[in-house]
Amino acid sequence: MPLTLIISNPDLLGTVVFVNMTSASTKDYDIDLFQNWPPGAGIGFRVMHQKKSKVNIILDYGWGAKGAAALELNLSEYF
Repeated sequence: MPLTLIISNPDLLGTVVFVNMTSASTKDYDIDLFQNWPPGAGIGFRVMHQKKSKVNIILDYGWGAKGAAALELNLSEYF
C-alpha cells in the first residue's frame, strides 16, 4: 500500500504525492520474493466530479526503478 499525502483542498481540486516499495518474484530473471525492493514514487491530481458520491477524475504520473514510468487517467476514488 502506498504512502499518500494530500496537499491541497479536497473539496474541488486535490494534489497527491505518493511513494511505495514492493517486492515480487520472477522466474525469467531468477529473482526470489523479498530479494529485491525497488522503490516507486509519483504525483497526482484530483478534480471532484460528483461531490455527493465523492467521485474524482484522477490523473497520476508515477516512476520507479530502471526508468519505469506510467501515466494513469481514472474516474474513481481510492482514498
